[in-house]
Amino acid sequence: MDKSAKDLVLISVNNTTKLGIYSKDFLESAICLNGMVSHTLPFLFEYIFSDKGNIAMPNTITTKHSMTHISDSLESISHINSICYTRGVGSLSAIKLTHIFLHTLCKSKKIPLFAKNSFYFTTGNEIKAFANKSFFLQSRDMAISDDMADKYILIAQSINPAESLELPAILKHGDFDETCTPLYVTPPL
Repeated sequence: MDKSAKDLVLISVNNTTKLGIYSKDFLESAICLNGMVSHTLPFLFEYIFSDKGNIAMPNTITTKHSMTHISDSLESISHINSICYTRGVGSLSAIKLTHIFLHTLCKSKKIPLFAKNSFYFTTGNEIKAFANKSFFLQSRDMAISDDMADKYILIAQSINPAESLELPAILKHGDFDETCTPLYVTPPL
């Protein structure tokens, strides 16, 4: 695997964390971890910024990947050009933890940070919210600003929610044009 500078794309809005490692804008490797964001993010980034070999995956994380695939993928990162991430919709806790974690990391390491809403990572307009409810996107034609989120994203009875969010095969930096703030859409009380 090429050990050049990489761009990372992170999806961590529920109990599945996906990290895409991009070389020259093409997806070179992907890692999918199941577990709480408070466990998966520190594991991934501690591995990237450490001496590598001495980091064990916590038993609170599961994956279909071998540890060899994970270590080879993460060890291919010599420098991070940028991190692009999904800012929501999804689990409120996961969104908040991801926001705080990435902002702290990127400020301390001087890594540019870019964001897009979760619907970018699926072809449908429905993403599972909670219980029997889903988030529904009304229009794909624009970046979603925080003050317009309630107008373009609704919560309603689930019909056919996306099973998972997927990493793009080609990283289009210009698509990550939304503010790097959490995108919360909550039902009225």
